[in-house]
Amino acid sequence: MSYRIEELNSDDLDRVFDLTVEAGLTSRQMKQSWIATQPWLLEGSKVNTGMTPPLGHVMFKAEELVCFVGYSQRMFKSDGGISPAIVLSDLVVHPDHRGMAGIMLCKHLLRFFESAPENWKIVGLHHSRDAAALWHALGSKAVPNTGLTFTATVSSAKFLSLRLPHLRFLLPIIQALGCMPIVDALLTRAGKPVTAQGPLRMQPCEASNVLAPGTTDYSELLSAFQAVQKTGVVRDIAYLKWRYLDHPQRQFHWYELRSEGRVQAITIAHRGHDGAATLCELIVGPTDISASFEEILNAALFACAGDEAAIVRSKVVIPAAIQAFRAMVIMEDEKAYNQFWISPPPASVDDAVYTFGDNKLL
Repeated sequence: MSYRIEELNSDDLDRVFDLTVEAGLTSRQMKQSWIATQPWLLEGSKVNTGMTPPLGHVMFKAEELVCFVGYSQRMFKSDGGISPAIVLSDLVVHPDHRGMAGIMLCKHLLRFFESAPENWKIVGLHHSRDAAALWHALGSKAVPNTGLTFTATVSSAKFLSLRLPHLRFLLPIIQALGCMPIVDALLTRAGKPVTAQGPLRMQPCEASNVLAPGTTDYSELLSAFQAVQKTGVVRDIAYLKWRYLDHPQRQFHWYELRSEGRVQAITIAHRGHDGAATLCELIVGPTDISASFEEILNAALFACAGDEAAIVRSKVVIPAAIQAFRAMVIMEDEKAYNQFWISPPPASVDDAVYTFGDNKLL
């Protein structure tokens, strides 16, 4: 019996969630959270483009749901122009139908959007070697270095307290004896070098102020950042509001760096309950600012950590950030595949912007 493909509608979401469980991508306990997020991720993302493509596609064999892909919308910059883009929010295939069913659905969505008049880009943010290999075979182009993650340990005391709670009672003694440099050295030898705080400090700012129309300094910063970005999601006011202010389940923290009354950088952070923070965005102004990129990045890491986090994770993948991270001797992890793929492939993927903010899981 052959497969058939239909457009996703909101009534399908319960069955789609069951499919993600059968595929081993989530657990039954996550259903309420997953269902609550989908309207924001799919339907809600239309604020980024003003367009109305399908929410996704589903594939059936007889009446059995065997495959699903969801579409989240962005505006996307590449090759000197800006066009609407579909970010594949999920690609889920039932274990009994892996192989041909997934390939058929991927080929269908490529034909669907490539034949549309709006010049859609299709963006895949992959979390497995197999998915990356599939999209390579289908002609997509990978953005280099998007398998990189950088992790900064910003406080050895917090690290010991949060990650080694059975040694927490020793912490006041270690501090009183002035032995924290020894702890720092031991963490460095264990592959978790401790990052020292630099001279700059970011201050909390209100997201509503950043995103308010007519706030000239913030608008100028976003425009300057966008001007030097050659490839990636357009980080304009509409996108930042949807991504961080309208998220139904996550709370984000906003910080700014100012000099002589002028905003030089904005960072957006998320803090978990495990002593880890995530640097979601780092939006930096023009290159004539007084501080070095490394100093700004250092300030962003410590702002993200706040008073709670011991470590800060980042996937700010732009050449200046990668260079600065490596100069700061921060722990670096690289997957065996790149996570950011684009179709149709742009002529160049130079100066691409990719962050944890692009990841739907956060």
